[in-house]
Amino acid sequence: MAAIANFVKDSDLYKTVKPYIYYGPELSIPSSNLALQESSLSLTDLRTVSDFKPTIESHGFCFIENKSKELPTITDESTSQPYAIEMTQVLKKLLGATIVIPVQTRLRSSNKEPNKGSPGTEAHIDTTVFDAWGRMHMLMTQEEQELVLSGKYRARIINFWRPMINHAEDFPLAVLDPTSIDYDNDAVALDFVTPTSAAETAYLKHNPNHQWYWLSNQTPDEAIVFTQYDTHPPKGMFNHVGHCAFRNGAARPGCPPRRSIEARFIALEPAPYEKPTTLANPHPPETQKQPWREFIDLPEAHISYKSTFVREDLQIY
Repeated sequence: MAAIANFVKDSDLYKTVKPYIYYGPELSIPSSNLALQESSLSLTDLRTVSDFKPTIESHGFCFIENKSKELPTITDESTSQPYAIEMTQVLKKLLGATIVIPVQTRLRSSNKEPNKGSPGTEAHIDTTVFDAWGRMHMLMTQEEQELVLSGKYRARIINFWRPMINHAEDFPLAVLDPTSIDYDNDAVALDFVTPTSAAETAYLKHNPNHQWYWLSNQTPDEAIVFTQYDTHPPKGMFNHVGHCAFRNGAARPGCPPRRSIEARFIALEPAPYEKPTTLANPHPPETQKQPWREFIDLPEAHISYKSTFVREDLQIY
C-alpha cells in the first residue's frame, strides 16, 4: 500500500538561515523558505500486529477504544468544550495524571469545509523542547507553574485525535515511533510566524529507519493519544511523537472525506523522578538568520499560543 507524506528536503540554506512559515498580509519576502518533498512512509497497521501494544510510557503513543457522548454535538471549535472536558477524565485515568487541562481543539476536513483546517500531510512534531513552556504555562495557575519549574511536577503536552463521523480512510493519521528517530539529524526546527506572534515547531526529514504506525479504518470510537512534550520522559528517552496525515493508496475512489478532531491537553502529576528543569527561559540564542525579523518586530520572548478555552470556564480544580 502506498502511503505518501511530505518531508523536509535537505538544503545547505538551513545551515545559516532558519526555515519559517508566515501567515498574514503580504511581505517583501516569500511566505516560506521551507522546501518539502514527498516520500513513502514505512508503515505498519496495528490491526495486523497483535503482539505490539505501544503505551504512552513505552512509546509515547497508544490507540484506545472510547465512545464519546459529546462528540456528536460538535459543529465547530466553539462547541467543543464539553467534549474536551469529557476527555480530561479519560486522560486522567489513562495517564494517572492529577490535573488535565484542555488547551485547544482543531477540526479538520479533507473536503475544504468552512472553519475547518486541512489534514496536515507534513511529518512534524507540534513543539520543540525550547518552545514547550510558552505553550504550556498559559492555562496553569501560578502554583502549578512553580511546581513544574521546580521539577516537583511532571508536565506533558498530550494530543488526542479521532475521526468525527466516518472511519478515517482518506488521509488517516500516522504516528512515528520515537525510538526510531534521530532527533538531532532528522528534525528541523522552524518558526511559525504571524504579524503578532511566532512559535517554534519541528518538521522531519525522511529516514528509512523511521517506523510509522496507523490503525486502518479507524472509527470515531477509536482514538490515538500521543505525547508532544514531556518534562520527565520515561528513562530520559526522547518521546515527542512525530505525526502526519498521509495519502492512502488503498482508499476507495470517492470514499467519504476525512473529518477529524484533535484536542490538546496539559497533563500534570507529581514527578516520577528528580530532575532539574530550566523551562523558564530555555531557548539559546539563535545562530541562524531569521529573514522575517527584518519585516516583523517581535521581542525575543515572542512565543504566543492561541488557546481555545479559558481556564475559569473549565471548572478544573
